[in-house]
Amino acid sequence: MFSRFIDPVLGKRISALAFPIAVAMLTQTGINVIDTIMVGHLSPEYSIAGQTAIGISLILLWAIGGTISTMLAVGTQALSARRFGEGDDHAAGQIFNHAALCSIVISVIATAVVLLTLDLVFPRIHSNPRVVELGVEYSQYRFFGLLSMVMTIVYKGFFDGIGRTKVHMTAAITMNCVNVILNYGLIFGVGPFPQMNVAGAGLASLIATYIGLVVMIGFTIVPKTRSRFRLYRRSGYRWSITRNVVRVGVPGGIATLFLMTG
Repeated sequence: MFSRFIDPVLGKRISALAFPIAVAMLTQTGINVIDTIMVGHLSPEYSIAGQTAIGISLILLWAIGGTISTMLAVGTQALSARRFGEGDDHAAGQIFNHAALCSIVISVIATAVVLLTLDLVFPRIHSNPRVVELGVEYSQYRFFGLLSMVMTIVYKGFFDGIGRTKVHMTAAITMNCVNVILNYGLIFGVGPFPQMNVAGAGLASLIATYIGLVVMIGFTIVPKTRSRFRLYRRSGYRWSITRNVVRVGVPGGIATLFLMTG
């Protein structure tokens, strides 16, 4: 009976694509959870205010970084998947090239604005001076990772669009492993690492996100992939392509912004 409505081959294909995405989403969320859990094992001087500070910082990070990431990633995935489905690998790569350049420009500007205003914004969110102090310190490290966050999601959009969903899963798992090790060292001062408490969690996550980005880049510089999609070509820039990427992704970005604001 169900065979009339369900194509087993198509269902298997969908599952194969979806499973790595689900794993990657779980592990990516794990970075933030691990920060909160480990800081909770510090002395009360840091743990209580520190966990509150991290919670607020993550809301700010995802309200800004999540909005930009979603906007660019949705557009990248939708348009690159369309071109890939049409059999035009070069056009799919061109979508990625434009989105990657756009993500760098927007992320650098957003990072500068946030870092310059963080001392003014955080006290308006929480009145406890200790929470503000630890939150600003943690947030500064995390927002230095805004570029890696946005670019990683853009890479994810491209690879998901061409059906290679395991790429981001690999990067996400790597990020988590690195984050656990560095968190343990930098928060508690284990081995050669200094004890940085809450700030150590921010620095560990910062390093982990850039390592994850390096993993993503590694998949694109493989000669076969790079030549097939003509990645990182400096010629052929067209504003219309960037505009289309942003236009397709704006609704998703707005949805993320309102979600985090709520």
